Amino acid sequence: MTDTPRFSVARLFTILGALWLATGAFYKLIWGNPGDLPQPFFDMVDWFGLEVSKSRLYVLAIASELCVVVLALTRPKVGWIALAATYLFFEAILAPLIASGAESCGCLGGTITIHPILMASIDGVILLGLFASRPWRAAGMQPVLPTVLVGALLAASVAAPIVKLSGNEPSADEVQKILEGGDEGEGAPDVALPKFVELTPTDWIGQLIYDTPLATWLPNIEGMPTEATYVFWRWTCDHCAAHLAELAEAPPQEMVVLVRVKETQDEPGNKAIYVMPQGGQFLEAELTDKVEWVLSTPADMKVEGGVVLEARENIGH
Repeated sequence: MTDTPRFSVARLFTILGALWLATGAFYKLIWGNPGDLPQPFFDMVDWFGLEVSKSRLYVLAIASELCVVVLALTRPKVGWIALAATYLFFEAILAPLIASGAESCGCLGGTITIHPILMASIDGVILLGLFASRPWRAAGMQPVLPTVLVGALLAASVAAPIVKLSGNEPSADEVQKILEGGDEGEGAPDVALPKFVELTPTDWIGQLIYDTPLATWLPNIEGMPTEATYVFWRWTCDHCAAHLAELAEAPPQEMVVLVRVKETQDEPGNKAIYVMPQGGQFLEAELTDKVEWVLSTPADMKVEGGVVLEARENIGH
């Protein structure tokens, strides 16, 4: 009687695929931002008519990837199917990115730039290796770890991004106390700032500006004009630089509030903005860098009578 082989090429590609997927999931979990997810992913969600915030989709994406990793490593006979389906989904997301000429896929968050063609090639090699090794027939695909432990790992995979990335929603007063340095000592608020704050001006159309999340985070919003265009820009954003240059070259007649979306990595060496609009119709404001902002810049919204009438994101993309 011969022993059943404990390893195979199919098992090797299953492990490699799981480790590569885990790399992306952990990078997103530790260093990523919901806004880093590829735009085709959000387009696909919209196509299905699902109304889910980017932050929740981000948590769902990480939890799903971690669950697939656990299944691939501990239950390879079933896990390879989930792994292959995940990589096929990735290829479907990468295809429109390649067609649009995108420079980074956002697969590892915003801290690491990987060209969509390179990522599609890596994912494609894993897929080809999986199918060529015929895991449905291969040896060495036996279960690993008891079922109870596998269940615990799956539960941890779901809990980790929820615990790590979910946060409180402080009131405007609490936010201002924290931003003014009142987050320590006597009189400090009992809440902490969330890791991410999602700003979606296109969802605010028809709302009073004071009823939007911006009212919580923009200092002195009560003193801001109620008849103006609000422009959101980032320090390192090339598209923002071009949009601000256009405003400087052809200033509008109405008031414009230039809202800087600050980030902790902003420094003189990575400044992309080369000209700022000047004149009496331009006001400047800024959002704190103590949270990470989920907002596709440049963005703007037109406010009349305190009501948001129009809004755009990803201007010039």
